[in-house]
Amino acid sequence: MATIMLVEDAADTRDLVTMALEMDGHEIVSAETGEAGIEKIKKIQPDLILMDISLPGNMSGLDVVRILRADSAFDRTPILALSAHALASDQQNSLAAGCDEHITKPILDIAAFTEYVSLYAQNGRKKEAAEDAAN
Repeated sequence: MATIMLVEDAADTRDLVTMALEMDGHEIVSAETGEAGIEKIKKIQPDLILMDISLPGNMSGLDVVRILRADSAFDRTPILALSAHALASDQQNSLAAGCDEHITKPILDIAAFTEYVSLYAQNGRKKEAAEDAAN
């Protein structure tokens, strides 16, 4: 179906998301740091990016999102934040950085999560978000 890039440092979350989305027919490529994520994203040009916000190293997930949104090659690529940070301000920060959605961990309903991610992978960014990013 779709190639999905998962940038996530927690092995248990990475394993769960990978297993669930692969069972739904998607190809999952993963990275554990922002730097590795950018390198792989630019190489594979995924259909969708799942981005952990708190990453080890010098780059947060929001740093990665800002870099990607500054590159016109990723104007239409949906980026979904995946974060344990659940405050309204955390969601606002994710959206302000360029994420299309903010999904809070832990993922409790894996079927709903898989369906939600699959819809974004198939349909791309919401039209308004993609137009805003282009302007």
